[in-house]
Amino acid sequence: MELNKKTEVLLKQQTAQDCSAIQDTVNKDECNYEFALKNKDASLCSNLSNAILKKVCPISSQLGSEQLILKLEQAKFNAKQGDVMEIKGKLTNATKKTVYLNGVLEGKLDNNFAYDFNPFFILASKIEPGESVQGLLLNFAIGMLAPLQDFFSSITIYGGVDQYAQEPIAIDDFEVSVK
Repeated sequence: MELNKKTEVLLKQQTAQDCSAIQDTVNKDECNYEFALKNKDASLCSNLSNAILKKVCPISSQLGSEQLILKLEQAKFNAKQGDVMEIKGKLTNATKKTVYLNGVLEGKLDNNFAYDFNPFFILASKIEPGESVQGLLLNFAIGMLAPLQDFFSSITIYGGVDQYAQEPIAIDDFEVSVK
C-alpha cells in the first residue's frame, strides 16, 4: 500500500488517538492499518472501515509491516464463451517470517465460471523470508451461457504463520471481458 505524505508524517509519531483525529476515511484507514502493523497488534484492526483491509489486517499484523505481495501477470482478460483461462502471478514474501500458503479463492465472478485451484497447491506450500514464487495460480473456464459483459473479481491467498492458518494474506484484482 502506498501512503500519502500526510499519513507518513502521522505514522512517525503515531498513537491510536492520532488516527481517530483524521477526518478522511481512506487516510484514516491507512493510518489505522499501518499502526496495527507497526505495533503487530491485531486488535487495532477493528478500527478499519475498508472491508479488504479489515480482512487482511489481522494476519498482516502478525507478520509485521512487511507483507506477502501478490502481483498477477495479467489483470485484464478478454475471452469468449467456452474459453479456458489461466491466472498466473508472483508471490513475494517481504516479511521476516516464513509464510505458509494454505489456500486460494476467487471472489466469485459468476456461476457461469468453473474454477480449478489445483495449480496453486503445486506452486508452493510456503515461502521463506525474502523469497518469491511465480507461476500458475488457477484456471477458470467460461461457460457457454455466460453473459457477454465485463466481470470484476479478485484472488485471495490464504495462509499465515503456520500450516493451519487460514487468514487472507494477499489480494489482487482482475477483470474478465466476455465478448
